[in-house]
Amino acid sequence: MNTIKSGLKRSRFSGSKSVKKIKQNSLMQKYVDFTQFNINSCERPNGWTDVYIRGELECLHYRYPKEIIDSCSEDVIKIASFDLDNTLITTQSKRNYSNLPNDWRLLAEYNVQKKLNELHQENFKIIIFNNQKGISMGMWTSNNYKTKLTKILTELDVPCTIVCSTGDSVFRKPLPGMWEYIIEKLYPNKKVDASESFYVGDSAGRFLNPLIKKKDHSCADRIFAMNLNLNFYTPEEYFLKSPIDKFILNVFDPKSIIIERYDILSTELELVLLIGPPQCGKTAIIQKYFNNYDAILNTFFISQVEENISKSLENGKSVVVHNVADVIIVKNNFCGLLNSPENKSMSTSEANALTSNIIMQCVLQNDMNRLAELLSYDPTMEDVYEKIQIDLINVDEHNFKTPLMMSCMLGRSEILKELLKCEKIDINYYNSLGYTAVHLAVVWGQLDCIKLLTQNNVNLTFKTRDRNETPRDIAVRYKNEIIVNFIDFTLAKSLLENKIKAAMLLSSETEKMRQLPKDERAEFNALIVEKQEIIKNLPEDFTKSITNNLISQSRKLQIYVSKLNAKFEQSNT
Repeated sequence: MNTIKSGLKRSRFSGSKSVKKIKQNSLMQKYVDFTQFNINSCERPNGWTDVYIRGELECLHYRYPKEIIDSCSEDVIKIASFDLDNTLITTQSKRNYSNLPNDWRLLAEYNVQKKLNELHQENFKIIIFNNQKGISMGMWTSNNYKTKLTKILTELDVPCTIVCSTGDSVFRKPLPGMWEYIIEKLYPNKKVDASESFYVGDSAGRFLNPLIKKKDHSCADRIFAMNLNLNFYTPEEYFLKSPIDKFILNVFDPKSIIIERYDILSTELELVLLIGPPQCGKTAIIQKYFNNYDAILNTFFISQVEENISKSLENGKSVVVHNVADVIIVKNNFCGLLNSPENKSMSTSEANALTSNIIMQCVLQNDMNRLAELLSYDPTMEDVYEKIQIDLINVDEHNFKTPLMMSCMLGRSEILKELLKCEKIDINYYNSLGYTAVHLAVVWGQLDCIKLLTQNNVNLTFKTRDRNETPRDIAVRYKNEIIVNFIDFTLAKSLLENKIKAAMLLSSETEKMRQLPKDERAEFNALIVEKQEIIKNLPEDFTKSITNNLISQSRKLQIYVSKLNAKFEQSNT
């Protein structure tokens, strides 16, 4: 379930350790779920199809000849796939790379045209996979590169498909995106026979490439084949039947560390927490190893997750929780449920081991008395308490979280109240990712903490740096309708309060008010009082109808004030 990918980006799949022959007599499996990407395609009149991810051109594909109708009756198909540069073509100028549209020639010494025709006669589906990041970097325009590829396919003159990755997305080799996208597009109901199919490419991690007289610039083609469980050949091995050259894979292969089978399942009641970033394989592990456990998706609404865990454990069912984002929150909120749902606080030794920040230790231990003592002001120790309040209360030393943030994530409203009493606390402090305490309270579904923060004028419009999200955006992403409604209500209430303040400021301007008739002044003052009463008598619930009414009242007051200002401006002119 892991893919090898060269470079610094996270890998997803790993290929087999065998390079010459891989899983004979097996059908290929699908690994990429394209539903998670916002993919759109556009078919051009010239036969090319452009593929976009979130509006960015990431892939091109074309079938030659463009009038081709592939009437494939077999349920299982064979794929002969090739890289393009230094595999089927090379430059006429003998340069390693050229962005000139006519600087290419077929590799006659490999007799590629004849070999591809033979493959077609043997009922292979021929697909060419080409990385061309130069398009996204501006070295090629997509139209110029399409023209070049069309000329190449015309000279090859064999029915085939070419797929070209234009950027650095899931389509770029060695990731399997190009392969799986085009197979799903052209052969949606077919199975690929991996034992008969193969891939030929020159980026094979060799110490010496015979064509360019240098070592291979990467091993991306070899890894691409490994990720797809395909037989792999270099151009020399396939076309010239040369012996296998020495090579090195300069990437981590997860399968290489598997020594022996380990039985991870327990016969006793247990709680399993799967912690890891998105798409690292948590769901696959659950489906493979924990299908008899109660699987609970941590939707970040902690109280509901805890309730579901407790019910399963009480019924004698082991539980596996996945999509867990923060190890400390997991330790505090879930691990105590095996013995006692009330036992959620860390011990002193555990808290001290995690952080030297004494304020953070109080938060982790839920120690109200110690926290109150630390934050209480003593005039005789002014310097000491100044240091505690400035240097400790607003420091995000642990996983980029301050004590305020941690109290919100853990849902410790009493601790939060105590922290908010401190004059030096920065309620809108944000970490390197742009998250404030209210962002994290929303992530973890801690409504009581969100209410406390809003009562202390927290900024609800601040956006994170990683996703450019407000707290409301996060609540929408996690489908937490209760918090969405509360934030909408709070913002609508704040809007009306600001309109009332502006109206009161205008009503206090004596010179302007004298320009109005007495009954109009009275009407204006009555309108202000009416809006103040609405704020004063707001119900505790925060339904959409109440929010919409607040917005409507703000709009009416704004219109009235705008009309008055227009009158004043007209009288001045």
